[in-house]
Amino acid sequence: MMIRLLIVFLCASAFTFAKPNVDKYNSLAKDIDGLLRTKKLDNTQVGISIYSIDKNTSVYSLNSQQNFIPASTVKLLTTSAALHYLGKNFTYNSKLYLDGNVEENGEFIGNLIIRGFGDPTLSLEFYKSESIIFDDWVSKLDSLGIKSIKGNIIGDDNYFDDSYYPSGWAWDDMKYSYSAQIGALNIFNNSITANITSGDKRNEITKIKLVPNSDFVRIVNNVKTGSESGVNDVSFERDAVTNFFEFFGSMPFDPMKKDTISEEIAIDNPTLYFLNNFSDHLRHFNIRFKGALIDIDDWNETPVYFKINQVFDKQSVTLEEIIEFVNRKSNNLTAEILLKTIGKENGGDGSFTSGVKLVEKFIKNFYEEDDFNLVDGSGLSRLDYLSPNLMTNLLRYIYTSDYRSSIINSLAQPGKPGTLERRMKNSIAQNRVFAKTGSMNGISNISGYVVSASGDTFVVNLFFNNFTAPQTEINNLQDLIIMRLASFE
Repeated sequence: MMIRLLIVFLCASAFTFAKPNVDKYNSLAKDIDGLLRTKKLDNTQVGISIYSIDKNTSVYSLNSQQNFIPASTVKLLTTSAALHYLGKNFTYNSKLYLDGNVEENGEFIGNLIIRGFGDPTLSLEFYKSESIIFDDWVSKLDSLGIKSIKGNIIGDDNYFDDSYYPSGWAWDDMKYSYSAQIGALNIFNNSITANITSGDKRNEITKIKLVPNSDFVRIVNNVKTGSESGVNDVSFERDAVTNFFEFFGSMPFDPMKKDTISEEIAIDNPTLYFLNNFSDHLRHFNIRFKGALIDIDDWNETPVYFKINQVFDKQSVTLEEIIEFVNRKSNNLTAEILLKTIGKENGGDGSFTSGVKLVEKFIKNFYEEDDFNLVDGSGLSRLDYLSPNLMTNLLRYIYTSDYRSSIINSLAQPGKPGTLERRMKNSIAQNRVFAKTGSMNGISNISGYVVSASGDTFVVNLFFNNFTAPQTEINNLQDLIIMRLASFE
C-alpha cells in the first residue's frame, strides 16, 4: 500500500513540477520573440536553434532547418572532426635532412632539405620570439661543426597538394592575413606585419617596419603624415603573383607622440617564405650560405629519404592545444591545415576535397540529412551552407563525446582573450558562455553553450545573414538573447 501511495505521489509531483518548466520555457520564447521584433531585422535572414541538454528538448526554433552561410562557426565542425580522426595528442613534424658531406674545414657540400608536414604552430602565437622558432634547427647544424653551406636549401611541401585556396574565397581578400595561402611549410601564419609609424612633421613620409624583418617582400611607401585633425586612412595593394606591396593614404600628425598602426599582409608562396626566414636565421649563427632557395617542385630530383641523413625533427604542440588557437582566435589558416591533414592522414591526397569528404562522413554520426554544402574548413567561403539544426546536433554530439572538454575549453568566453573578449563583459553571461563566432560582411553567427543561472546547459545557435544594419547592433541583439538564457531559472 505504501509503495502504491509513493508511486502516486511521484507521478503527481512530476506533473506538478513539469508544468512550471513548460511555462518558463514559453516565457523565455516570448522574450526572444520580443527581442527579434525590431526593424533592424527587416531584411535579415534569421535562423535560431536553442536546445536544453538537461531537459532534452527544443526551447526555441526559428528557421532552424534552413541553410545559412555559417562563416567561422564551420571551425567547430573542422576541429571536432580533427579530434575524431586524429586524436587530441596528434602532433605535426618538420624534418631537416643533409644530402651531402661536412668537410674538415666546416663547409657542408650538398643540399639541405626541409620537409614540411603542415605544422601551423611556427608563429609568434606559439613562440615568444622570431629567433626561438629556428634556434634549435640551426643549433643542430652548428653542433655538427657546419660553418658554411655550399649547396641549396630545398623546401619539400608535397605533404599537401598545391592548391592554396578552397573554393568560394573572395579574390579581394587574398592580400589580407586572414586569407593566407595554405601550404605544408608554414611560417608566421604565412603573413608579415607592416607597422606604420607617423613622421616627425606634416607631409613627411611615414616609416614602415616589417615583422619579421624580411627582404622576401618589397614595399613602396606612399603614406604621408597629415594634419593634426586627420584620421588614419591607410590602405595597400599587393601584386597578385609577387610579394610587391604598395601603401597609400595618410596618418594624423600628433606633436606629442607618434602613432603606429599595423597591417597584417598575406605573402605569396609560403614555401619560399619559410626558406627565406630559415636562411636569414643562419646568419645569427654565423653560418654562411652559398646557394639558392628552391621549392621542391622546381627541383629536378626526387629525394629518397631513407638514404638521406635526417638530423633534426621538430615537433609541434598537441592537437588539443592547436584547436584552442583555431576556435578561440578563429585562425583560418590553421583550420584549413587541419582540414587537409584529416584528408592526408586518412588515405587522401592532402587536399581540401579529401578533407571535406571526411568531415561529411563525420557529420553522419549525428545528422542524417544531406541538405548542406561544405567546401572549406574555416568558413571563409561563401559556398558553405549549413542549418542551425545541423549545428545544434553537432553540439549535442560533442557534449556526449570523449572530446567534449577539448572542444568546450577551446571556445571563446566573454571578457577573455578571443573573439568574445569585448562582448557581454561584466554581465551575467561572463562565465556562462562558451561559443564560436562567425562573422563576414552581412553575416554574424554564434554557436556554443550557455549555462543558465539554475545550471541548465543550453545549446545555442544564432544565425543572422544578409543584414544591412551595423554589425555591432546585430551582435548586441545576439548578446541580449544569450544573457536572457544565462539568467534563466
